[in-house]
Amino acid sequence: MERERGISIHPRFCSSRITNISSIYWIRPGHQDFSEDTYRTLSAVDCAVMVMDGAKGIEPQTLKLFEVCRKRGIPIFTFINKMDRPARDPLDLLDEIKKVLGMEPVPMNWPVGDGPNFQGVYDREAKGVYLFERTERNERMAPEVFMPLEDMVKNHILNEERHKELTESIHLLDEVGVVFDHAKVLREEQTPVFFGSAVTNFGVRLFWMRL
Repeated sequence: MERERGISIHPRFCSSRITNISSIYWIRPGHQDFSEDTYRTLSAVDCAVMVMDGAKGIEPQTLKLFEVCRKRGIPIFTFINKMDRPARDPLDLLDEIKKVLGMEPVPMNWPVGDGPNFQGVYDREAKGVYLFERTERNERMAPEVFMPLEDMVKNHILNEERHKELTESIHLLDEVGVVFDHAKVLREEQTPVFFGSAVTNFGVRLFWMRL
C-alpha cells in the first residue's frame, strides 16, 4: 500500500559481523509519515547505514535522521546508491559528506563510471575491480566477477583513456592518506563509504563483507 503511494519503506534491522555491534539501521530519505517510528528505532541500534543517492547527495530527511544519530552517538556507515544511473562526481559527494556532516569520508571502494557507463567498483583493499552486470530490478543478486586492475585493458573492459582516469583517481585517494580507523568510526569522526546499486543487488554483499 505504501509503495503504491510512492513511499519508500525499506529501513530494517540487519545482523552484522562488526565486533560488538549487534544491530544496524538503514537511513534512507524515506517519508516524513514514518519519522516518529524511525526515531524510536534509532534508540535501539548500535550503528546506522546512511544510504545516499548518487545524483541527489544528502537529502533533507536523511540529514534529519543523521542529526538524531549524532545526538545519540550512533556510528555511521555510508552507501552511495544508484551508481547504475547518472551520478555526481564521487569526489563532490565525498566533499559534501565532509562539509555537511562534519565527518571524514573514507572510500573503501571506488566506482568505475556511472549510469550506462557504470562497470563496477574498484576494491581498494583487494586492488581490483568487481565488474557490474545489469539485472532486472530485484530479480537476483548481480554477479560480482573480480578482475585485477591491470587486466581491465587487456580484456577490453576499459579503454586506455578510462583506465588512466581510474588509475589517477586511485592514486589520488592513496596520496591523500585517509585510512579506515575503527576507533574514529565509533567516535563518529569517520564514515566508511561504499558505492553500488542496491536495486540490482550490486555492491550490497561487498558492503556487508567489510562490516
